Amino acid sequence: MLRLFSLVSLRELRLKPGRTALMLGGIVVGVSMVSAIELLNREVVEQFRDSMENASGRAELQLVAPGTDSRLPDELAYDLANVSGVKTALPVIDASVPMADSASRLRLFATDFTNPRAEETYGVTIVGGGDPLEILADPGAALLPEQTARRLSLAVGDTVTVSGAIGRQQFRVAALLAGDGLLAATGEDFLVMDIMAAQRLLALDRLVDRVDIVPFEDASVADIKALLGEAVGHKAQVVTPYGRGNYFANAVSSFQVMVFSLSLLALLTGMFIVYSAVSASVVSRQRAIGTLRAVGVLRREIMLMFAAESVACGVVASTIGCLVGALLARLLSSQLSGAMGVIFQVRAEITASGLDAGVALKAIGLGTLCSLVAALLPAWKAASLHPLEALDDRPSGREALEGSQSRYFSLAAAVLVALVVACIIAEVKFRSIMLGNIASTAWFLAFILASVPAVSWLALRLRPALVHTFGLAGRMASESLARSSRRSAVAVAALALSLATTITFAGLFLSFERSIVGYVGTFMDGDFSVSSRHTRGGWLEEPIDSAILPRVETVPGVDRVETLRLVSGYQYGAARVGLLALSDGFFTVDHYGPWFVEGTASDALPAVRKGAAVLVSENFSRLHGVELGQQLLMNTAEGELDLPVVGIVVDYTSDQGAIVLASRLYAAQWRDPTVNRLHVYTSSSREPAAMRAALVHAVSDREDLKVLSLSSLLEYHSSHVRRAFALAGSLELLMLIVTFAGIVDVLASSVNDRRREFALLSVVGADSRLLTRSVMAESAVLISAGICLGIFGGAVSAWMWVEFHWTWLLGWILELHFPWQATARAALLAAVVATLATWGPARTATRVDTMEALRSD
Repeated sequence: MLRLFSLVSLRELRLKPGRTALMLGGIVVGVSMVSAIELLNREVVEQFRDSMENASGRAELQLVAPGTDSRLPDELAYDLANVSGVKTALPVIDASVPMADSASRLRLFATDFTNPRAEETYGVTIVGGGDPLEILADPGAALLPEQTARRLSLAVGDTVTVSGAIGRQQFRVAALLAGDGLLAATGEDFLVMDIMAAQRLLALDRLVDRVDIVPFEDASVADIKALLGEAVGHKAQVVTPYGRGNYFANAVSSFQVMVFSLSLLALLTGMFIVYSAVSASVVSRQRAIGTLRAVGVLRREIMLMFAAESVACGVVASTIGCLVGALLARLLSSQLSGAMGVIFQVRAEITASGLDAGVALKAIGLGTLCSLVAALLPAWKAASLHPLEALDDRPSGREALEGSQSRYFSLAAAVLVALVVACIIAEVKFRSIMLGNIASTAWFLAFILASVPAVSWLALRLRPALVHTFGLAGRMASESLARSSRRSAVAVAALALSLATTITFAGLFLSFERSIVGYVGTFMDGDFSVSSRHTRGGWLEEPIDSAILPRVETVPGVDRVETLRLVSGYQYGAARVGLLALSDGFFTVDHYGPWFVEGTASDALPAVRKGAAVLVSENFSRLHGVELGQQLLMNTAEGELDLPVVGIVVDYTSDQGAIVLASRLYAAQWRDPTVNRLHVYTSSSREPAAMRAALVHAVSDREDLKVLSLSSLLEYHSSHVRRAFALAGSLELLMLIVTFAGIVDVLASSVNDRRREFALLSVVGADSRLLTRSVMAESAVLISAGICLGIFGGAVSAWMWVEFHWTWLLGWILELHFPWQATARAALLAAVVATLATWGPARTATRVDTMEALRSD
């Protein structure tokens, strides 16, 4: 086998560089996408875990409120200091604050520095020495790590301005943290201050993000955790820093599954390219294979020779793909960060750190396996061919190798469609993400397999039309399609896969955008909105102090002002859900009634306004099994809150669902006086421009606030949705490249196989135009079949994703909007790309050397 590989395979790979490059390129493209997404997914997980552990210092346990945005009363720290085995309990604020005059953010860290153990717990070491307590006694003082000061070009005595809930605040850099301290050594840009100063900045009423627990050296951490759990009851959770990081990572795991599944589509397409190239290679070497079989080479050795070719190409291509993937990860990191920010409302600044050995080995193994699997069928066909059939390279001999076997492909496609239906039913019943991915992949495979009978059927049905339109060239094209339908189907499948993937993304994008923007425009309405200029991640603005409300209400022309507070990371069970707190004006039958899915708005809304009940979103009910009338138990800063669910409503504020409640109830139970947005309703007596100018003037001393009209607010949300799906554009471009390569290979192989035919036609007087028209007619059929199949497959795929997979993967229940414009644009672009890809083979057909072609055959 090795001798055959060195004498035959290496020679073929060297003499056919174009085909070899195509085989390598198909796997390179797929492996690069898989490795890039895997690298980024690992970076996300490590970032969340490192972020939680970096600022934990020597604390082994933490007391946290359920969720990411919820907070705890700071008195818990002092109550727990006397628990047996606890050396110290320190209240901590660990938040991210935007710098007022730039896009940068600082990680705000604050604790009670009056505690003598605070300095040793967090390694707060001052450059040149000094006591943090004395330095931070000034409420306007702060500390910066040395590397942060260098990056921001700040020195001791300079000021740093950040934006908080009460507006912009200046802090004097009183000292720098030495690099050997625990906080400074993390490499993050920290802003360290006393906890009371941080509470004022964020408008927190004696609330903290967590309590860090440092046990005595000889104490049992497990025993202390149990004692702390008994002490706090349902008010908080006792976790490890690592476990808290895992909670954040698990919250986005479904999104990671989705993008990894999409990257596998690129690898699947690469397999088809390898299959096409190997099939063409087998056909071109048919006589050589017959000669080898005639001199005694066994079928097993022929198969092993082709398997060795595919493995060698797979290893080389996968290695190149890993290197390309590392570069691609850097290019896609900002797009993935934006997508996660919009979908999960988290700030994830993802930066690919480089190729990981584990990822590389996994990707190389996967790419090599795909290359081998793609080559198995052509290799088996080559090994199974009788020597006499292989030596006979007339069309009948080639048909033995290239027979379409349409009924088997139709049966396989039907089986896969049945599998898709079964998986969707099971997905809904068992709420399984894995089954949804299987259904999606099976559907793509089903309509790809259907391309073989589709080409055979079209070749038969379109023969009269081709002959009528193109004459002899049409007859030549139809006969070529009929005898090479399976190989032609690869080009159709590549084009269909590209178009279907584009339509799937476009359908998701359009459904997501119109659902959310429609919700914002009709529910979160108002003539203007007032909010922070800074976002917490995605579209959600930073909280601002509700004390700004009276200033806006007293502006002439303002009828009323309603408030909205969204906590995007409240923990319900193991899920990260939203808390949506709304003021009374939202809870009217006219305003909220149309959004009810279950329940009676006229009965439910008065109870919600009074704080005696809550609403839950439709996706919350579906994902967490909460039904109308059920009691909902929630943990708050004041303890447990048990309220009935009086309505199930449409809502798009959180991927895992939302709990909707009254603002007064939220402010009292969670001790949070902040809001994310003011919705301003004005009278018609003033012009919109004048009204906006008056609102801007009313809050002019708060440079961190913005005033948007309703149309600008809708565009604001639309722009963030487009940012979330920017990754789709990269995959669409990738698919177009694969489409181009696949069609070039198939048509080039077709031209090569028909060299004798073209030579004989030239001998009897056929001119170059006839040959060109024959190739172009064949390509027209392939392009038409690919576009039709792609539109059908994409439409069904988009429907499955919107109606089923999206809900179980990412939570939202969307309205289906078919992307007509995007489909027409993608179909036109695919047709243009495919037509350009046929030009080279068509030109080659006219340049066949007659004597050489006849001699070689």
